[in-house]
Amino acid sequence: MGWRTAASITCAALVALGALSGASASAAPAPALGTGERTCVLGPKANCRDIVHRWTAAHHGNLSGANFARAELHGADFRGARLDRANLRGAVLRHARLHDASLRNANLGPVVARGQGLRSAPTCAPNCQGADLYAVNLTGADLANANLEYANLSVATLTDANLENADLLYASLAKVVAATGADFSGAELGFANLTYANLSGANLSGIDLTNGDANFANFTGANLSNATLIQTSLLGANFAQADLTGAIFDGADLTGASLYAADLTGASWQLTICPNGVVTYGPPCV
Repeated sequence: MGWRTAASITCAALVALGALSGASASAAPAPALGTGERTCVLGPKANCRDIVHRWTAAHHGNLSGANFARAELHGADFRGARLDRANLRGAVLRHARLHDASLRNANLGPVVARGQGLRSAPTCAPNCQGADLYAVNLTGADLANANLEYANLSVATLTDANLENADLLYASLAKVVAATGADFSGAELGFANLTYANLSGANLSGIDLTNGDANFANFTGANLSNATLIQTSLLGANFAQADLTGAIFDGADLTGASLYAADLTGASWQLTICPNGVVTYGPPCV
């Protein structure tokens, strides 16, 4: 056997070994969550219901359809993960990192407290346990069509997130003691439902809530500067002391809403139904 032949065989063997090594690495077991008898392996459609795994849970791959209902995942790192259609009802994701994650059609709505029956929102109040997303970072995340009913989003960051057609019925995005409200600046909320949501003190500057519903929502002291609220239903909404500078209310319905002490500088009011029921064609509602 010549040296060239031997070298070729050696090279081929090394390539094959490298391929096997790569395959072995790609086949490495997925990280497991939980302890004792209650554990789960992360992956698509994983059953991690009621799992407790605080501060060290991490996964950046495919978790679509996974079940995390009532799981306690404080500080989880799911940046860039795919959580489409995942069940996160009543999950605790306080301080979790979900930058650029995909949560399209995910369910982060409420579960009913154990022993309280099988009622669903909104009739389950006061026993609803919505997902706890306090201080979660969802910057740039895709939450289109997600269910966030009763979710706690206080101090959350959703800058430039996509929440088109998302349901935030009774969600809390409010300012809490010694902290600011949620940051939704630049978020896309077209056709979203914010009915009865608490957004007091929240940063909603530049949001697009076109064709959305925010009936009876609490925007007290919120920043809605340059917000787009075209054709938005705002019946009975409270904008007291809110920053509405440059906001676009064209075609919106503000019947029964409160604009007490709100800053309306530069706001647009074309074909807007004012709080008193009168349609304005340019002059601001008062």
